[in-house]
Amino acid sequence: MGARLVIAVVVVFGAAVAAGVASAEPTPTASAYDEARCLAERFVYGPAGPALDTAEPAPVTAASVVEHYVDVGRRISGLAQDRGAAAASKLWERFRYIRIADALLDPAKRDVTDARLRRIEDLLAAQYAH
Repeated sequence: MGARLVIAVVVVFGAAVAAGVASAEPTPTASAYDEARCLAERFVYGPAGPALDTAEPAPVTAASVVEHYVDVGRRISGLAQDRGAAAASKLWERFRYIRIADALLDPAKRDVTDARLRRIEDLLAAQYAH
């Protein structure tokens, strides 16, 4: 258990005993400590427990696509400066194929454009790994 969780268990348990919600004696179904620990975990981690990487990605908006597009363009430009134009030529070709104006107008095309940009980012990462 983390230090924050231990402190929260002690605080919540003390408050629960003081309020009469829990007692220092265990109950047949669960002990007061277990009840306090559950309350403390909800306090420390939120209602769903520890945050895992299962959250859905944020919806793709026109602004996020433009920001992603500009970022990827800058990164390809940086690759061209670092490794030469030949290293970035295939990525530029893929990047120029994207019709950003269409993506801004059509939500379905935003998802496709965002997926293409993520693939280009993967290829960028592979270029820098070499």
